[in-house]
Amino acid sequence: MESQEFIVLYTHQKMKKSKVWQDGILKITHLGNKAILYDDKGACLESLFLKCLEVKPGDDLESDRYLITVEEVKVAGAIGTVKQNVNKEAPELNSRTFISSGRSLGCQPSGLKRKFTGFQGPRQVPKKMVIMESGESAASHEAKKTGPTIFSPFYSMPPLFPTVGKKDVNNILA
Repeated sequence: MESQEFIVLYTHQKMKKSKVWQDGILKITHLGNKAILYDDKGACLESLFLKCLEVKPGDDLESDRYLITVEEVKVAGAIGTVKQNVNKEAPELNSRTFISSGRSLGCQPSGLKRKFTGFQGPRQVPKKMVIMESGESAASHEAKKTGPTIFSPFYSMPPLFPTVGKKDVNNILA
């Protein structure tokens, strides 16, 4: 089996919304897992390893530096090319991706990155007002309690923040 050639559009503007696409040629070796991207003048741009062994017109590929859209199969020895119906609008990124020869298979480029928004500290949540059956709020009910609240059986240590009835506790202890 000889190597296959495809006419492709490629761009190095992976992160921009509006990209400038250029003509190129993608040559796939006879083994089917290595591809070489050439520009329209024949200069080698990048050597890649394909994940998927089958490449057909309409496929979108991604490498470290380039996004590539396969347009049509280039027929070797013929003057023209075999045209197939391919959407020529700005292509969306497809699931077919490949990795340049400098990377291992475990580390795949994602193409998308989240923006770091910075550290957000804890926020203060307002207390909910609980109304007892008698119609009084829980805060006023605790203020009417007699005795120090810091020696409550629910606390083994004094509270970190002052409570509503703190002044009443000091008057009772004095």
